[in-house]
Amino acid sequence: MKQDLRFKKTERLIRQTALELLSKKCIEEITVGEICEKAEISRNTFYGHFEDKFSLLKKFSEDFAEELAIHIENLSPETGYENSIRLTAEILFEYLSEHEKLLRILSKNDPKFWDTFENRLCEIVAKYSDDKKTYLYSVYSCGATVNCLKRYFGSKIEMKPEEFVQYLTEIATECNSFMKERI
Repeated sequence: MKQDLRFKKTERLIRQTALELLSKKCIEEITVGEICEKAEISRNTFYGHFEDKFSLLKKFSEDFAEELAIHIENLSPETGYENSIRLTAEILFEYLSEHEKLLRILSKNDPKFWDTFENRLCEIVAKYSDDKKTYLYSVYSCGATVNCLKRYFGSKIEMKPEEFVQYLTEIATECNSFMKERI
């Protein structure tokens, strides 16, 4: 048990050190040796936790997407269809806003960050799809939502947060209504 605690503390130290470095420069400019020196650990210790600096970055992205998924999955089924769209948009936006510094670091350094994020979101939504057509619609909706979020947080869409969430909710609701009529 004591070893588990040490392992977790060391991994947390490696992650904190890497994030500190990533806030100043991109992953290509950072070496494992630099992470180790700053964290005051050996290279063997680093490699006991991560395959390389890119696997560390991938772990950040996966954890980020998983943490967000937990928030979304906690929505109650009693919420209702229309409210669940709005609440999901609010949860997505709130979570990304609260973690914007990490979001920017990951989206800048991990070319697969947004794909990881979208895939995890699709996994959640797919649980509620009971046929192929609904599943494809869910995947389509997730892609559109993630693309809007990506553009918003990439500073390509300038609007107030409340306005963004409202529009995203309205668009998703209209698309869902359109699809419900045809399915």
